[in-house]
Amino acid sequence: QAVIEIGESAPYLNQIASRLNFLHFLLSHSALCLDIEHITMLWNDAILNSVLPQETDSILSWLEKFCPMSVRRHLGMDNRAAHFILTELIGKCSPTLYTPALFSLAKKLFLSVNI
Repeated sequence: QAVIEIGESAPYLNQIASRLNFLHFLLSHSALCLDIEHITMLWNDAILNSVLPQETDSILSWLEKFCPMSVRRHLGMDNRAAHFILTELIGKCSPTLYTPALFSLAKKLFLSVNI
């Protein structure tokens, strides 16, 4: 398990942001889409086993960018994956993860799945 000192967290978070930006680029400039398997791996590795609370919030905010806005248009995530995140991941997660970032993601997923 990694040990990160308080003063060392900025470079670590910058590395995570760089990787998320790269994934965002790939997903927004291709026909690729986040599927349930990828989302589950991301959730387990980067949210449930995160090192810092800021890491969890950055992943949740990043996922929110990919919420489908309509059946016809999506950016990296379809309605099936959105429903899976809402019901299987958020609906069954520990209350310790209930942060403003999680509520924001849940709200956007709820609207995209139900509207």
